[in-house]
Amino acid sequence: AQLSEKLALTRWAHERLAAEPPFEVFDPPQLSVLAFSARPPAGHRLDANACSAEVMKRVNARKRVFMSSTSIEGRYLIRICVVSFRTHEERVRDAVEGLIEEARGLAGEG
Repeated sequence: AQLSEKLALTRWAHERLAAEPPFEVFDPPQLSVLAFSARPPAGHRLDANACSAEVMKRVNARKRVFMSSTSIEGRYLIRICVVSFRTHEERVRDAVEGLIEEARGLAGEG
């Protein structure tokens, strides 16, 4: 039941972020890890890698969730990893909403 919950939460995060223009998500998650990037708006001062890093930094600074990152073929990717038995829907929603808020805020800064 716990594993099913974590997989469902990761799929939900994938669907939610895929619906948001500031994010580029890739294949649906097979496990409980989701990798994605933040897209800067056209003409933004940051490139995609720097934008992703800044969004992740801002979410982590809130100290509600902790995002990690990876680099694949030179692309900086943010990761959501839902593995702890203490992680439930409320925390994943906090993470996703924080990502959306910070990406939108960064976009407004140009």
